[in-house]
Amino acid sequence: MELRELLEALLEENRELLERLPVPEGLAAYVEELVRAGDGAKLLALLKLAYVIGVQHGAARSSGGGPGPRGPFIQA
Repeated sequence: MELRELLEALLEENRELLERLPVPEGLAAYVEELVRAGDGAKLLALLKLAYVIGVQHGAARSSGGGPGPRGPFIQA
């Protein structure tokens, strides 16, 4: 499975959870602004940042001796 297919599948599997997940005030407007401006480089940087934060969270959780994340990929 290619990355695009994997991401599309994850989005579809988690669509309901994602719709209920709150985001910080102003985030949606900021992303819309970046899209309208065609600033793909900044959007990609934000995705990388979110990825790194997720990896760090998972690593910290697993190194603490506690159980790793279970259940759905996204917990709202």
